[in-house]
Amino acid sequence: MLAIVNETIVTVKNAPSDDAIRIDEIFLGMAVNILWDDVNNYCYIETEYNYKGYINKKSLIIKKDKVNNWIDNANYMVNGEYVDILDNIPYDSKKIISAMRGSRLAMTGKKSKIRSQVSLPDSRKGWIRNEFLKRIEEPSFRKIEDIRSEIVDNALKYLGKQFRWGGKSPHGLDSSGLTSMVYFLSGLKIWRDSDLLDESLIRIKKAELKHGDLIFGKAHTAIYLGDNKFINASAVDAKVVIKSINENDKEYDDIFSDENTIYACHKLLRG
Repeated sequence: MLAIVNETIVTVKNAPSDDAIRIDEIFLGMAVNILWDDVNNYCYIETEYNYKGYINKKSLIIKKDKVNNWIDNANYMVNGEYVDILDNIPYDSKKIISAMRGSRLAMTGKKSKIRSQVSLPDSRKGWIRNEFLKRIEEPSFRKIEDIRSEIVDNALKYLGKQFRWGGKSPHGLDSSGLTSMVYFLSGLKIWRDSDLLDESLIRIKKAELKHGDLIFGKAHTAIYLGDNKFINASAVDAKVVIKSINENDKEYDDIFSDENTIYACHKLLRG
């Protein structure tokens, strides 16, 4: 049964309990598939990128007609870091809710010079600044180089953000949270983990790396930026950092230096 996230940010946990460990985060307007209800008002769900865990059912819109309408019409994404949705156009209007980068919204068709009116999953209407909205495009229709450049640009927006286990927002994120979120922003839905378990990814040789590709190590994953540099959310540095795979560089980090390192590319980026 499909459902829609109706809060700014919802924590996905490894068990149906308020004290359970955070393993992921999902944002306003994202769709999930409820696999079964569980105890304590939690349900076991699967995300759009096939990751599974428990979330509190009160965070979801479940009514079938609203869900179907949302799936058909929520074709815009929030591309601002953390954006307020107001109840009117003036800047001093009341805030209805805030939305993280990557949240999904539906347009109503009403627009001013500075704001557009959007629909929320629960049918409320609000206004968001125009520059913080981006129409969702099917990646297979886009130029590969544009997607690669966008992946790098979006990854750099998280530079310096704190490391947070199971996080995926500008408030804090871990290494697979960074890679999966950045790819999601370009319409590429990949497995949210540091293991290469995604059929949309293929192994490549180190010499074949291009900007926007992925590097997998033991409990680490990163986005390759080009020129031997990569960006990842580092638990050691406690933030998102840029390092190098070239041991002659001062930014060299040996986390991807052993024989278990895997270099990967999304199939859509191979042409």
